[in-house]
Amino acid sequence: MTASVSPDSRPRSFSRFLAPVVLLALMWAIQFADAVLPGSFTGWGLRSWDLGSLPGLVLGPLLHANWAHLVGNSGPFLVLGCLVAVEGATRFWGSPSWSRWSAGQAPGS
Repeated sequence: MTASVSPDSRPRSFSRFLAPVVLLALMWAIQFADAVLPGSFTGWGLRSWDLGSLPGLVLGPLLHANWAHLVGNSGPFLVLGCLVAVEGATRFWGSPSWSRWSAGQAPGS
């Protein structure tokens, strides 16, 4: 005998894609704010040999140099982000090939 699953207890299939879509929308909102507001947000990015720019490790991925840069990154980010979301981030980061590569071993060895 199989137990029936109520529609409310099942996870929504599209909710897993919410994180990449929201993050992409945040990138677009930041670029729009950078274009409208005086000044530039690029100073919040990571700068080489400047320890004061270490917060740029977190903020840098959200910043883009111009609209062409953001448009060029949006498609691949959305596709790859959704692919990771399909299987879950744990499977992506826990895959054996990624673990070997990060440990310095050559693929296939």
